[in-house]
This record gives sequence, structure tokens and C-alpha cells, in this order.
Amino acid sequence: MLDGAASHPVLPDEVLARPDEAVERLINIEAKLDIFTGRQDARFEEMRERLAHAEERLDDLLRRLPQPPARPVAFLHVPKCAGTSFTASLIEAAAPRCAVGGFDRCLFGAFEDFGGFAPAQRRDVYFGPRQISPFCDMLAGHFSLTTIRAWAPDAAVVMLLREPLSRLLSHWVFWRAEAAAAARTLGRWHEVVARALGSFADFLTAPAAACQTDNVALRMLLWPHALIPADDFIQAAHDEALLAQADRRLAGLACVNVVENPALEQDMAAWLRRDFAMRRLKVTQGVPPALRADLAAELSQAARRLWQARTRLDRRLWESACRRVMPGQDVAALGAAALAESQARHGCLLAGG
Repeated sequence: MLDGAASHPVLPDEVLARPDEAVERLINIEAKLDIFTGRQDARFEEMRERLAHAEERLDDLLRRLPQPPARPVAFLHVPKCAGTSFTASLIEAAAPRCAVGGFDRCLFGAFEDFGGFAPAQRRDVYFGPRQISPFCDMLAGHFSLTTIRAWAPDAAVVMLLREPLSRLLSHWVFWRAEAAAAARTLGRWHEVVARALGSFADFLTAPAAACQTDNVALRMLLWPHALIPADDFIQAAHDEALLAQADRRLAGLACVNVVENPALEQDMAAWLRRDFAMRRLKVTQGVPPALRADLAAELSQAARRLWQARTRLDRRLWESACRRVMPGQDVAALGAAALAESQARHGCLLAGG
């Protein structure tokens, strides 16, 4: 071959000798490739159809499953406001991935000796939002609004209020019935709980118990606050300033309702956009025989004055919530009916019924 000449492929002699056979074989190879490609295309189409069907089934299953809330939910649980029942119902309806209960420091006033608690009760007390599980997407315990906001600033906060005189009477009877258990598990905090073993009036005059007896709903909305003593009662001179602040915070919550609302279940279902059925749990049981009392005798004129004073601010918050969720409702009549029912029930419990 001369330098610079174009090069061409050299075909084998047998190919040159049998060109027709070579062409036929090439045609057969192409036919086989077409068949193989067709089969692969059919398999690919089958797989694509199966995947599409699987996606449809998955979408259907996801639609049927309870959907987690778009943002964290927190239930601001005021003691003796049907909170245990409400919490169970809220968890059942909202189906959070991780719900956390317990207490912050708000309801313990100036008390510090948590080391005396039994281990299980000690674990229920949180000293700051960082102690709450990072997997928690529903906080449902006795936590102040301050703790809730520090835990999740965007949380949808739910608050349930109860006619305050009824709430406080229920609190006294509940602590009276549970005092023996508190003595076994709550260390020196039992000394505060034990104030419920005395008369109703004595219970309402104990400064150490003010954190749970003195306008506790307002306290949980505003704690900690310079005008709210940890171990004493709120001074009447500060009422309007505190109420103005509490009203603003109450108005800023995602969902506010009252125990006495006959449409509570429907309201919660509408807010959650899913079924909600109110359960009934942890109802106060009978009072031990040695601690029974005559409620009519307990409600002396002095006791009634204290009872009114310890609920005066919460009463206005409850009335505001009633007007918000039940426009046109006769709030005074609703409160009177709730209190009459509460007095009848707790009078029966105190008598051993």
C-alpha cells in the first residue's frame, strides 16, 4: 500500500465468496433484535402499568390514614378541666407521631424539692423546653403557654376552659381523694396537696397552693409574670392589667373552647377536619371515709368569699371564651347550671356516694 493511500476494510474471502448468505444472516440477526426489542418493550409497558397501579393503591392508603397535623399541636391543660379525657380524644383524632405529657414549673409555684419525687413522677416534670423529646409533635400536659411557645413557636395551641367555681371545687375534692397517693410518690409536695385535707376555706387560704387554686387559667397563660406571685395570691390592684394581657394571649390561640359547650365534639371535629369523640376518663372517685365532709357546711359565707376571689379572673376569661364559641348563649345561666351540677356531684362524693 502506497503512503497516503486511503485504507479500506479487508473482508474475509468466504464472505466475498457468499454475499447472499451474509446478507440473509444479517437480516436474521436484525429480525431477532426486533423480536427481542419488542419483548423488552412489552415487559417495560407491563412494569409501567404495575407501577402505576401500585402508586394508585399507595395514594388510596395514604388518603385513608389519619394525616399528621401540618404543624405541631399543643393542648394547654388546665387542671380539672376534663383535660385527661380531652387529651385522649385529641390524640385519638389527630394521631400524632409522638405525644408528650407532664408538667413544667408553672403549677408548682415556689416549690423546688423535686428530688423527693418517686422516679416516675420525677420524669414527668420538665425544667425547660429542651428536655422535651425532639420527636414530639403534640404537647399535651400541664405546660404554660410560655413553655409551649419556647418548645414550638408555630404550634397550634388548644385551650379548654371550665366554669371556674366548678373547677376549683373539683380540684379540692380531687386532691382530698388523692392525698394518700401523693404522700407515697410526691415527697414534700405532699405537704401542699395535704392542704386539701382541711376545710375548703383552709384550702383556699394556703399561699403554697396558690399556684393551683388562684386563677390558675390566667396563671398558665401568663407565667412567669412579675405581677403573679409564685407562692401567694394575685393582688386585686393588678387585675385589669393582667386580664388585658391574658385576653390578648387567649385571642391568639388556635382553638379555644369550654367544657360546658354542648357542641364541643362537633366544634373540635370541624377544627381538626376529622372525627372527634369526647371520651370520659379519670373521673374523681369516692372520698375515703375518714375524709368525708358535708359540702353545705363547708360552703360558709367566708369560704364563698374566698371561692369567688380565687376565681374572679378566670371567670372573666371563661365568659369571654363562652361568648366566642357560643354567640347568643346566656353565659350567666350556663355558669349557674354548671355550678349546680358540680355542687350536687361533689357533695355526693364528699358524703361517700
